[in-house]
Amino acid sequence: MKPALFSLPVAIFFCLLTIGCQPAQKPAETAVPQKPAITPWKGKTHLVISAARANFPRLGSWLFNGIYNEFPHREFTGNILFTGSGYAIEIRNIEDGEAQLAVTTPSATPYMAYKGVGLFSQPYPNLRGMFRIGQRDFITLGVRTDLGVTSFDDVIKKKIPLKIAAGFQDGDDTTGFLFAEFLKAYGTSIEELKSWGGEVVNVPVSTPGIKKIMAGEANAIFHEGMAAASRDWKELSAKIPMRILSIREDVIDKLAPLGFHKFEQVFHKGRFPGVLDDVTTIDYSDWIVVGDASISEDLAYKIAKAAVENIPAWNTQDPTLHTEESSEVGNMIPNPKTMWKDLGAPLHPGAEKYFKEKGYMP
Repeated sequence: MKPALFSLPVAIFFCLLTIGCQPAQKPAETAVPQKPAITPWKGKTHLVISAARANFPRLGSWLFNGIYNEFPHREFTGNILFTGSGYAIEIRNIEDGEAQLAVTTPSATPYMAYKGVGLFSQPYPNLRGMFRIGQRDFITLGVRTDLGVTSFDDVIKKKIPLKIAAGFQDGDDTTGFLFAEFLKAYGTSIEELKSWGGEVVNVPVSTPGIKKIMAGEANAIFHEGMAAASRDWKELSAKIPMRILSIREDVIDKLAPLGFHKFEQVFHKGRFPGVLDDVTTIDYSDWIVVGDASISEDLAYKIAKAAVENIPAWNTQDPTLHTEESSEVGNMIPNPKTMWKDLGAPLHPGAEKYFKEKGYMP
Protein backbone atom coordinates (compact mmCIF):
# COMPACT_ATOMS: atom_id res chain seq x y z
CA MET A 1 0.00 0.00 0.00
CA LYS A 2 1.42 3.35 -1.04
CA PRO A 3 1.92 5.92 1.69
CA ALA A 4 -0.22 9.02 1.66
CA LEU A 5 1.27 11.83 -0.32
CA PHE A 6 0.41 14.37 2.38
CA SER A 7 0.10 14.14 6.09
CA LEU A 8 -3.25 15.38 7.47
CA PRO A 9 -1.98 18.78 8.61
CA VAL A 10 -0.33 19.42 5.24
CA ALA A 11 -3.52 18.42 3.43
CA ILE A 12 -5.55 20.86 5.46
CA PHE A 13 -2.99 23.57 4.73
CA PHE A 14 -3.26 23.13 0.96
CA CYS A 15 -7.01 22.89 1.15
CA LEU A 16 -7.24 26.26 2.86
CA LEU A 17 -5.13 27.79 0.10
CA THR A 18 -7.77 27.00 -2.45
CA ILE A 19 -10.85 29.05 -2.88
CA GLY A 20 -13.14 26.07 -2.81
CA CYS A 21 -11.79 24.92 0.54
CA GLN A 22 -12.08 28.24 2.29
CA PRO A 23 -14.44 28.08 5.30
CA ALA A 24 -17.86 29.59 4.73
CA GLN A 25 -17.98 33.26 5.61
CA LYS A 26 -20.39 34.19 8.42
CA PRO A 27 -23.15 36.22 6.87
CA ALA A 28 -23.23 39.82 7.93
CA GLU A 29 -25.77 40.46 10.68
CA THR A 30 -28.84 42.22 9.45
CA ALA A 31 -29.09 45.63 11.07
CA VAL A 32 -32.14 45.98 13.32
CA PRO A 33 -33.94 49.15 12.40
CA GLN A 34 -34.14 51.63 15.24
CA LYS A 35 -37.56 51.87 16.80
CA PRO A 36 -39.27 55.13 16.08
CA ALA A 37 -39.61 57.36 19.08
CA ILE A 38 -42.86 56.83 20.92
CA THR A 39 -45.28 59.67 21.35
CA PRO A 40 -44.58 61.38 24.70
CA TRP A 41 -47.28 60.30 27.12
CA LYS A 42 -47.19 63.29 29.43
CA GLY A 43 -49.80 65.91 28.67
CA LYS A 44 -49.41 69.65 28.77
CA THR A 45 -50.79 69.52 32.30
CA HIS A 46 -49.22 66.79 34.39
CA LEU A 47 -49.85 66.32 38.11
CA VAL A 48 -48.31 64.01 40.67
CA ILE A 49 -50.34 63.20 43.78
CA SER A 50 -48.62 61.69 46.80
CA ALA A 51 -50.90 59.13 48.43
CA ALA A 52 -49.83 56.90 51.28
CA ARG A 53 -51.72 53.61 50.95
CA ALA A 54 -55.13 51.93 51.28
CA ASN A 55 -57.90 54.31 50.16
CA PHE A 56 -55.65 57.24 49.32
CA PRO A 57 -54.29 56.01 45.97
CA ARG A 58 -57.87 55.17 45.01
CA LEU A 59 -58.87 58.69 45.92
CA GLY A 60 -56.10 59.94 43.63
CA SER A 61 -57.30 57.77 40.76
CA TRP A 62 -60.88 58.96 41.21
CA LEU A 63 -59.75 62.60 41.26
CA PHE A 64 -57.53 62.25 38.19
CA ASN A 65 -60.33 60.67 36.18
CA GLY A 66 -62.50 63.66 37.03
CA ILE A 67 -59.79 66.21 36.18
CA TYR A 68 -59.13 64.44 32.87
CA ASN A 69 -62.65 65.30 31.73
CA GLU A 70 -61.87 69.00 32.19
CA PHE A 71 -59.23 68.94 29.44
CA PRO A 72 -59.06 68.07 25.74
CA HIS A 73 -58.08 64.48 25.08
CA ARG A 74 -54.55 63.60 26.30
CA GLU A 75 -53.79 67.09 27.54
CA PHE A 76 -54.01 65.99 31.20
CA THR A 77 -51.89 63.18 32.66
CA GLY A 78 -50.83 62.24 36.15
CA ASN A 79 -48.85 59.99 38.46
CA ILE A 80 -49.89 58.54 41.81
CA LEU A 81 -47.12 57.99 44.36
CA PHE A 82 -47.92 55.03 46.57
CA THR A 83 -45.60 55.87 49.46
CA GLY A 84 -46.81 53.12 51.77
CA SER A 85 -46.29 55.57 54.59
CA GLY A 86 -48.25 58.23 56.33
CA TYR A 87 -48.81 60.97 56.52
CA ALA A 88 -46.24 63.73 56.76
CA ILE A 89 -44.19 62.45 53.84
CA GLU A 90 -47.07 63.24 51.50
CA ILE A 91 -46.73 66.93 52.26
CA ARG A 92 -42.93 66.78 52.24
CA ASN A 93 -43.16 65.39 48.72
CA ILE A 94 -44.90 68.64 47.74
CA GLU A 95 -42.25 70.69 49.54
CA ASP A 96 -39.48 68.79 47.75
CA GLY A 97 -41.06 69.16 44.31
CA GLU A 98 -41.83 65.44 43.99
CA ALA A 99 -45.58 66.09 43.82
CA GLN A 100 -48.01 68.95 43.38
CA LEU A 101 -50.87 67.37 45.34
CA ALA A 102 -51.13 65.09 48.35
CA VAL A 103 -53.77 63.16 50.26
CA THR A 104 -53.25 63.18 54.01
CA THR A 105 -55.08 62.78 57.32
CA PRO A 106 -56.20 64.24 59.66
CA SER A 107 -56.41 68.02 59.20
CA ALA A 108 -53.79 68.33 61.95
CA THR A 109 -51.14 67.04 59.53
CA PRO A 110 -51.40 69.92 57.00
CA TYR A 111 -51.94 72.29 59.93
CA MET A 112 -48.60 71.30 61.44
CA ALA A 113 -46.93 71.64 58.03
CA TYR A 114 -48.37 75.09 57.39
CA LYS A 115 -47.43 76.33 60.86
CA GLY A 116 -44.09 74.53 61.10
CA VAL A 117 -44.86 72.74 64.37
CA GLY A 118 -44.95 69.14 65.56
CA LEU A 119 -43.86 66.84 62.73
CA PHE A 120 -42.52 69.80 60.75
CA SER A 121 -39.51 71.82 61.90
CA GLN A 122 -40.17 74.68 59.48
CA PRO A 123 -43.40 76.25 58.23
CA TYR A 124 -44.53 75.58 54.70
CA PRO A 125 -46.41 78.78 53.83
CA ASN A 126 -47.09 77.68 50.25
CA LEU A 127 -49.35 74.82 51.31
CA ARG A 128 -52.95 75.23 50.13
CA GLY A 129 -56.09 73.22 50.77
CA MET A 130 -58.14 71.92 47.84
CA PHE A 131 -60.97 69.92 49.41
CA ARG A 132 -61.68 67.16 51.88
CA ILE A 133 -63.59 63.92 51.86
CA GLY A 134 -65.46 63.81 55.16
CA GLN A 135 -64.67 60.56 56.93
CA ARG A 136 -65.47 60.12 60.61
CA ASP A 137 -62.58 58.66 62.57
CA PHE A 138 -61.30 58.75 66.12
CA ILE A 139 -58.55 57.45 68.37
CA THR A 140 -59.28 54.20 70.20
CA LEU A 141 -57.38 53.89 73.47
CA GLY A 142 -58.12 50.38 74.65
CA VAL A 143 -56.63 48.05 77.27
CA ARG A 144 -57.24 44.51 78.45
CA THR A 145 -59.63 44.58 81.40
CA ASP A 146 -57.43 42.15 83.33
CA LEU A 147 -54.88 44.94 83.67
CA GLY A 148 -57.23 46.40 86.26
CA VAL A 149 -57.23 50.02 85.10
CA THR A 150 -60.18 52.32 84.45
CA SER A 151 -58.26 55.38 83.25
CA PHE A 152 -54.91 56.26 81.77
CA ASP A 153 -54.08 57.99 85.05
CA ASP A 154 -54.27 54.52 86.61
CA VAL A 155 -51.70 53.29 84.07
CA ILE A 156 -49.27 56.01 85.13
CA LYS A 157 -49.97 55.75 88.86
CA LYS A 158 -49.66 51.96 88.96
CA LYS A 159 -46.88 51.87 86.35
CA ILE A 160 -48.76 49.28 84.33
CA PRO A 161 -46.37 47.67 81.79
CA LEU A 162 -48.45 48.34 78.73
CA LYS A 163 -47.40 46.67 75.52
CA ILE A 164 -49.34 49.11 73.42
CA ALA A 165 -49.93 48.85 69.68
CA ALA A 166 -49.39 52.34 68.25
CA GLY A 167 -48.01 54.11 65.21
CA PHE A 168 -44.37 54.36 64.20
CA GLN A 169 -41.98 56.80 65.82
CA ASP A 170 -40.34 57.69 62.52
CA GLY A 171 -41.00 61.40 62.12
CA ASP A 172 -43.59 60.70 59.44
CA ASP A 173 -46.43 58.70 60.98
CA THR A 174 -48.97 61.15 62.38
CA THR A 175 -50.57 58.51 64.61
CA GLY A 176 -47.25 57.53 66.15
CA PHE A 177 -46.38 61.19 66.66
CA LEU A 178 -49.76 61.80 68.30
CA PHE A 179 -49.19 58.90 70.71
CA ALA A 180 -45.93 60.44 71.91
CA GLU A 181 -47.60 63.84 72.32
CA PHE A 182 -50.54 62.22 74.13
CA LEU A 183 -48.11 60.77 76.67
CA LYS A 184 -46.44 64.17 77.12
CA ALA A 185 -49.83 65.77 77.73
CA TYR A 186 -50.39 63.21 80.51
CA GLY A 187 -47.02 64.10 82.00
CA THR A 188 -45.15 60.99 80.94
CA SER A 189 -43.22 59.71 77.93
CA ILE A 190 -42.35 56.64 75.88
CA GLU A 191 -39.07 56.41 77.82
CA GLU A 192 -40.91 56.30 81.15
CA LEU A 193 -43.36 53.77 79.79
CA LYS A 194 -40.43 51.54 78.86
CA SER A 195 -38.74 52.12 82.23
CA TRP A 196 -41.54 50.33 84.06
CA GLY A 197 -41.57 47.42 81.61
CA GLY A 198 -43.82 48.85 78.92
CA GLU A 199 -43.29 48.63 75.19
CA VAL A 200 -44.53 50.28 72.01
CA VAL A 201 -45.54 47.68 69.42
CA ASN A 202 -45.40 49.57 66.14
CA VAL A 203 -48.19 48.90 63.64
CA PRO A 204 -49.18 51.05 60.63
CA VAL A 205 -52.96 50.85 61.20
CA SER A 206 -55.35 49.54 63.84
CA THR A 207 -56.21 46.15 62.33
CA PRO A 208 -52.74 44.59 62.83
CA GLY A 209 -52.72 46.20 66.28
CA ILE A 210 -55.88 44.32 67.23
CA LYS A 211 -54.33 41.13 65.88
CA LYS A 212 -51.26 41.74 68.05
CA ILE A 213 -53.52 41.77 71.12
CA MET A 214 -55.23 38.60 69.92
CA ALA A 215 -51.81 36.94 69.58
CA GLY A 216 -50.68 38.05 73.03
CA GLU A 217 -48.00 40.35 71.62
CA ALA A 218 -49.73 43.48 72.94
CA ASN A 219 -52.20 44.24 75.72
CA ALA A 220 -53.37 47.70 74.66
CA ILE A 221 -53.89 49.86 71.61
CA PHE A 222 -53.75 53.56 70.69
CA HIS A 223 -54.73 53.96 67.07
CA GLU A 224 -57.05 55.43 64.45
CA GLY A 225 -59.10 53.58 61.84
CA MET A 226 -62.34 53.39 63.84
CA ALA A 227 -60.88 50.43 65.73
CA ALA A 228 -63.60 50.34 68.39
CA ALA A 229 -66.31 50.09 65.73
CA SER A 230 -64.63 47.37 63.68
CA ARG A 231 -65.55 43.72 63.33
CA ASP A 232 -62.01 42.83 64.43
CA TRP A 233 -62.56 44.70 67.70
CA LYS A 234 -65.85 42.87 68.30
CA GLU A 235 -64.11 39.54 67.68
CA LEU A 236 -61.26 40.53 70.00
CA SER A 237 -63.62 41.65 72.77
CA ALA A 238 -65.53 38.36 72.58
CA LYS A 239 -62.31 36.47 73.32
CA ILE A 240 -60.36 38.93 75.44
CA PRO A 241 -62.45 41.46 77.44
CA MET A 242 -61.29 44.98 76.64
CA ARG A 243 -61.94 48.41 78.11
CA ILE A 244 -61.86 51.62 76.06
CA LEU A 245 -60.41 54.44 78.13
CA SER A 246 -61.63 58.01 77.99
CA ILE A 247 -59.03 60.70 77.28
CA ARG A 248 -59.20 63.67 79.63
CA GLU A 249 -60.43 66.85 77.97
CA ASP A 250 -57.62 68.95 79.47
CA VAL A 251 -55.18 66.53 77.83
CA ILE A 252 -56.93 66.96 74.48
CA ASP A 253 -56.80 70.75 74.95
CA LYS A 254 -53.00 70.54 75.32
CA LEU A 255 -52.86 69.03 71.83
CA ALA A 256 -54.76 71.93 70.25
CA PRO A 257 -51.57 73.86 69.24
CA LEU A 258 -50.77 70.87 67.02
CA GLY A 259 -54.19 70.96 65.35
CA PHE A 260 -55.82 68.09 67.26
CA HIS A 261 -59.15 68.39 69.04
CA LYS A 262 -61.92 66.41 70.71
CA PHE A 263 -64.01 64.01 68.65
CA GLU A 264 -67.49 65.44 68.12
CA GLN A 265 -69.26 62.46 69.70
CA VAL A 266 -69.13 61.12 73.23
CA PHE A 267 -69.48 57.36 73.16
CA HIS A 268 -71.97 56.43 75.83
CA LYS A 269 -71.75 53.25 77.85
CA GLY A 270 -72.47 50.20 75.69
CA ARG A 271 -72.03 51.98 72.35
CA PHE A 272 -69.20 49.61 71.37
CA PRO A 273 -67.71 46.56 73.05
CA GLY A 274 -65.43 47.79 75.79
CA VAL A 275 -67.23 51.11 76.28
CA LEU A 276 -67.93 50.48 79.96
CA ASP A 277 -68.27 54.18 80.79
CA ASP A 278 -68.84 57.29 78.68
CA VAL A 279 -65.80 57.83 76.48
CA THR A 280 -64.31 61.07 75.19
CA THR A 281 -61.51 60.79 72.66
CA ILE A 282 -59.39 62.56 70.04
CA ASP A 283 -60.66 63.33 66.55
CA TYR A 284 -58.80 61.78 63.62
CA SER A 285 -61.29 62.52 60.86
CA ASP A 286 -61.21 63.44 57.19
CA TRP A 287 -59.09 62.78 54.13
CA ILE A 288 -57.54 66.07 53.07
CA VAL A 289 -56.31 66.94 49.58
CA VAL A 290 -53.72 69.71 49.64
CA GLY A 291 -51.50 71.24 47.01
CA ASP A 292 -48.83 73.80 46.33
CA ALA A 293 -49.64 77.48 45.93
CA SER A 294 -47.90 77.40 42.52
CA ILE A 295 -50.86 75.46 41.08
CA SER A 296 -52.64 77.93 38.83
CA GLU A 297 -56.02 79.32 39.78
CA ASP A 298 -57.57 77.70 36.72
CA LEU A 299 -56.18 74.27 37.57
CA ALA A 300 -57.20 74.50 41.23
CA TYR A 301 -60.69 75.47 40.04
CA LYS A 302 -60.75 72.34 37.86
CA ILE A 303 -59.57 70.19 40.77
CA ALA A 304 -62.38 71.40 43.02
CA LYS A 305 -64.89 71.07 40.17
CA ALA A 306 -63.77 67.52 39.42
CA ALA A 307 -64.12 66.53 43.07
CA VAL A 308 -67.62 67.96 43.48
CA GLU A 309 -69.06 66.90 40.16
CA ASN A 310 -67.78 63.34 40.51
CA ILE A 311 -69.22 62.65 43.94
CA PRO A 312 -71.56 59.98 42.45
CA ALA A 313 -68.51 58.14 41.10
CA TRP A 314 -66.88 58.37 44.52
CA ASN A 315 -69.91 56.89 46.23
CA THR A 316 -70.04 53.92 43.86
CA GLN A 317 -66.37 52.96 44.11
CA ASP A 318 -65.11 49.86 45.86
CA PRO A 319 -67.53 49.31 48.75
CA THR A 320 -64.67 49.05 51.23
CA LEU A 321 -64.27 52.81 50.90
CA HIS A 322 -67.42 53.21 52.97
CA THR A 323 -67.10 50.59 55.65
CA GLU A 324 -69.85 49.75 58.07
CA GLU A 325 -67.58 50.87 60.89
CA SER A 326 -67.22 54.38 59.50
CA SER A 327 -70.91 54.77 58.77
CA GLU A 328 -71.60 53.71 62.35
CA VAL A 329 -70.09 56.97 63.57
CA GLY A 330 -71.48 59.15 60.80
CA ASN A 331 -69.35 58.75 57.70
CA MET A 332 -70.37 61.49 55.29
CA ILE A 333 -71.14 61.25 51.64
CA PRO A 334 -69.04 64.15 50.31
CA ASN A 335 -70.98 67.38 50.75
CA PRO A 336 -69.91 70.35 48.58
CA LYS A 337 -71.06 72.72 51.34
CA THR A 338 -68.45 71.32 53.72
CA MET A 339 -65.71 70.01 51.42
CA TRP A 340 -63.84 73.32 51.63
CA LYS A 341 -63.82 73.55 55.44
CA ASP A 342 -61.17 72.63 58.01
CA LEU A 343 -58.37 71.72 55.62
CA GLY A 344 -55.53 72.63 57.98
CA ALA A 345 -54.16 75.16 55.46
CA PRO A 346 -55.67 78.12 53.58
CA LEU A 347 -58.03 77.23 50.76
CA HIS A 348 -56.45 77.68 47.33
CA PRO A 349 -57.94 80.79 45.60
CA GLY A 350 -58.88 78.71 42.56
CA ALA A 351 -60.76 76.17 44.66
CA GLU A 352 -62.36 78.99 46.61
CA LYS A 353 -63.53 80.56 43.36
CA TYR A 354 -65.28 77.33 42.38
CA PHE A 355 -66.99 76.78 45.75
CA LYS A 356 -68.18 80.42 45.88
CA GLU A 357 -69.25 80.53 42.24
CA LYS A 358 -71.46 77.48 42.74
CA GLY A 359 -72.91 78.79 45.99
CA TYR A 360 -71.31 76.16 48.22
CA MET A 361 -69.58 78.68 50.44
CA PRO A 362 -70.54 82.21 51.49
